[in-house]
Amino acid sequence: MLWQQKVDDLRGPRKNSHVYQEMAAEMQMQGYDVNSSSVKIKIDNLTAKYRKAKAGMGTTGGSPASWHLFEQVHQIIGGFSINNVEELIEESFEDSMSSSPTNISPLSPSLPQLSPSPSCSSPLPSGSGGATLPPSISSAATSTRSGKQKQMDRLVTICEGIQSNFSEAMEKFTKSNDELVEIEKAKLVAMQELQRDARRLTDGLLYFLNRF
Repeated sequence: MLWQQKVDDLRGPRKNSHVYQEMAAEMQMQGYDVNSSSVKIKIDNLTAKYRKAKAGMGTTGGSPASWHLFEQVHQIIGGFSINNVEELIEESFEDSMSSSPTNISPLSPSLPQLSPSPSCSSPLPSGSGGATLPPSISSAATSTRSGKQKQMDRLVTICEGIQSNFSEAMEKFTKSNDELVEIEKAKLVAMQELQRDARRLTDGLLYFLNRF
């Protein structure tokens, strides 16, 4: 696939407008009516749709995406971390946890020391083999998962908004460019008509003069 062949050039640090021009030229040779702008818009739209489908699969992989082009696009850009929203959220969360002190103390210091007493039995049933997590720790874990999901949803929404605005701007630019091309074509046709009229007028004058 042409996109897969050019993906490294498109992700390079330099400007990549020439890459879109090369892709458009190759597609034109194959009979497609495209230009560099329409190729870029198509790639941007496919990328945005892939990220949305990937996010919809959930952090655990979820069910397979129903989009019929998902696997093909995944083979091209799925290996880049910028397209893996879950990894970005996970890395951001891990960095924030490692840079700030945790508020959850270890389990053993938080439990009171129990001394044997002849007048009361042990608070733990015999043969239990372990202790359950305190409600505060379980609630904190649930809150953490909910916070990660909200961060992921916000990031996806921001990416979609940026992609949508960019695509709209590119479409307007392409439309304006096409209108300018049509105006230039109309000017060329008018000039050709003027040239033909001038030629006919010259021929008529020569014919009239040759009669005398």
